[in-house]
Amino acid sequence: MPTSHKLDWLIERPIAHRGLHNKVNGILENTSSAFAASILNGFAIECDLQLTSDGEAIVFHDHTLDRVMDGTGHVKSFSTKDLKSKQFRIGKDRVQTLGELLDQVSGQAALVIEIKSLWNNDPTLTIRTLEVLQNYKGPYCLMSFDPDIVEFLKLNSPQTTRGIVADRALAVSMASPRFVNTSRCRVDPGTRLVSPRPRRRSCCCLGSSTRARSSAASTIVWCIASPRSRGSAP
Repeated sequence: MPTSHKLDWLIERPIAHRGLHNKVNGILENTSSAFAASILNGFAIECDLQLTSDGEAIVFHDHTLDRVMDGTGHVKSFSTKDLKSKQFRIGKDRVQTLGELLDQVSGQAALVIEIKSLWNNDPTLTIRTLEVLQNYKGPYCLMSFDPDIVEFLKLNSPQTTRGIVADRALAVSMASPRFVNTSRCRVDPGTRLVSPRPRRRSCCCLGSSTRARSSAASTIVWCIASPRSRGSAP
């Protein structure tokens, strides 16, 4: 993990959202093949984490298996062993644990890791994520749509680069009681959590702080699919 609070390492390369996946070529999102393609093509990697029934952090986007796997049901209902026995609808990859992802990447690309939330104030996945990352030497940051998760990172791992994710729908809902205290997870008092004109794509304000409360902040935006959309990003 970089010790500098400057985030040049985060934005110096394009970031492959859920890895550099391509269904036509048999490469599914959030798989070992997608991450290998990211590394080969010089991209940083964005990925997602879900919690299994046996308390492991696995690389998976949805809360259920239905969309991308030959199976149905909630991810949290299955053990790591159960999930590894199931096939994706495309390709030959199997579900990876966070630890296996770290072994594969091994510092070759920056990791932008989203901790998924069930909005139940349960820090188990966040705790497991920090445990697995404890001795990892490569560049990474952690982010979530859930302010409770971001605040947990702030309080329990202040040196970790972290971010709050927002999109158009979340920006509107930030007026609701759930988001009244969103300022508690700001990475820098001078930064906004969302663009003043949020678009359909999501954005994430990222930064870190030491116990001395020094900080830096940056914003990343996705998904950027063309030069035109890149030019309109905040």
